[in-house]
Amino acid sequence: MVKAPYPMLRARLILLLLALVTLATPRSASASSPYLVIPPIEVVRASSAYRYANMSNAEALAELDRRQVAYRRVQSAPGVRCPIRLTGPLHGVSIHSSLPPAKRATTPFEILDARLALSLDDFSALLARHDIVEVVHYTMYRPNVAKPKAKKKKKPKAKKKKPKAKKKKSKAKKKK
Repeated sequence: MVKAPYPMLRARLILLLLALVTLATPRSASASSPYLVIPPIEVVRASSAYRYANMSNAEALAELDRRQVAYRRVQSAPGVRCPIRLTGPLHGVSIHSSLPPAKRATTPFEILDARLALSLDDFSALLARHDIVEVVHYTMYRPNVAKPKAKKKKKPKAKKKKPKAKKKKSKAKKKK
């Protein structure tokens, strides 16, 4: 029987190989939280969020019209399926950005999808029951824009060196 020259090395390599195989084997991901509640599929399908998310553009606009929501279509907004702007309050609740009123009509930050407007209409009915009349948001739509170029730091101009005044040699001798 021939002995392996490095029996410990061989055992370590086998353990390393087993560890790599174990790590490389796909497993289902799981998360747990005591607050996580996944409703039954029947409840999900009956929710307004599910219904709105699955509406076509025409259905969403027809529902906004049926509810008499004041809005205006927007030609296009990349990433928004059915872009609109709210042009009036929802159930007496004004929803707008923090920009001045004159800029709100043209800013991209007031653009939203028609389906989101339906959810906001539902939410505004609840807010109105609590006497809330205004919701100010930062943005509803954030267009993809190029990042601003980093400003180059200006190098300070080299100061002209003033000739140093020569020190007068003192005649006094230091005591040792």
